[in-house]
Amino acid sequence: MFERFFPALRKSEPAGKFVSPFEAMERLMREPFPGFPGFSGKGDITPSLDVKETGDEILVSAELPGIDPKDVELTLDNGVLTIKGEKREETEKKEGENVLSREIRYGSFSRSMAMPGEVLADKATATFDKGVLKISIPKAEGSKSTRVSIQS
Repeated sequence: MFERFFPALRKSEPAGKFVSPFEAMERLMREPFPGFPGFSGKGDITPSLDVKETGDEILVSAELPGIDPKDVELTLDNGVLTIKGEKREETEKKEGENVLSREIRYGSFSRSMAMPGEVLADKATATFDKGVLKISIPKAEGSKSTRVSIQS
């Protein structure tokens, strides 16, 4: 009955697979209003972050699968790290090709977080490998605004 109003609940599953209420709720939270105007899923990208602190530095890892490093911008401003970027949709369509399902999200994103202490913004480094952005920010007494370039 609810499947009519919440298509995320009727996602195709292998025969006999039980969908727990928790899994169904997660789907509803991920796709609250599929098919409604204004809720296309575009721009709905939020990179997952891991943040670690060692004695000397702050280490940030961000998952950015399918995103080109040149489409990502990092800034450190007054102790706030901002990761901005865009996941671009491939528009090439082959003859005879029909889209049957679309779950991959495309669009712009921005994620900011305050550093847990003062850092040396001008000494920060970033690398990008296999869809994971790794940022190393040395700890310091002061903080300056700077742009961090990504090395591939």
